[in-house]
Amino acid sequence: MQQVIATKYNLTFWVHLILTLFSWTLPFFVPWPLALAAYATVLLQFVFFNRCLMNGGHNLDDSENDHTFYAYLLELLGIKLDRRKVKRFVRFWKYILLASFTVLWQVILGNTPLFW
Repeated sequence: MQQVIATKYNLTFWVHLILTLFSWTLPFFVPWPLALAAYATVLLQFVFFNRCLMNGGHNLDDSENDHTFYAYLLELLGIKLDRRKVKRFVRFWKYILLASFTVLWQVILGNTPLFW
């Protein structure tokens, strides 16, 4: 049985939520080199620290039980997925896919981001 995730709804939580949502729309707002740099920075955080640095700011312990901010949000919405798979997707595939989509959208298809 999975342990319930607990977090604090403080400023860090809300900033984390906004950044999480913004990461999905980044290809539409900023030029691809900036988007790729942002995605790479987040991936490097996982490589070097093996955790999301923002999680600690709102009391989300991601050191065990495959707790992630995404798992917390999904479970809050009543969606229960395998946390290990969610963690693997969020900490690797999400940013690879978003980076690929960014290049496809802007470079290959020639779409200009809003803040260009």
